[in-house]
This record gives sequence, structure tokens and C-alpha cells, in this order.
Amino acid sequence: MHSKNDAAEQLLESLIKMVGKANQNMESLQIRVNQLEWLMKVELKERGPTTIYSTLTPSPVSSETH
Repeated sequence: MHSKNDAAEQLLESLIKMVGKANQNMESLQIRVNQLEWLMKVELKERGPTTIYSTLTPSPVSSETH
């Protein structure tokens, strides 16, 4: 019975560490997203709105039915 308790305790500790690491990764990602949003706002103020046009020409749609 003692070894089952030890195994459960080790599993719980492992899960807590995994959740902690996942939280750190989420915090790091959120910081990066915030930085990117800030940079985009600065760029928008400096350059103004940008329109992106596709360089691809649309393919003709055939109205033929078989």
C-alpha cells in the first residue's frame, strides 16, 4: 500500500510540474502576442492602413454542365 501512495504522489507532483510549465509557456506566448500587437499599432500609426492585393489572377469559372 505504501508503494501505491508513493506512485500516486509522484504522479501528482509530475502533473503539477507539467501544468506549471504549460502556464509558463502560455505566459510567454501572451507576452509575445502583446509585443506583436504593440508593434502592429506603432506601424499602423507610422505608415497608415495597408491594403494587400493578391498577385494571383482568378481562374475562370466554367458554366458548362456535363
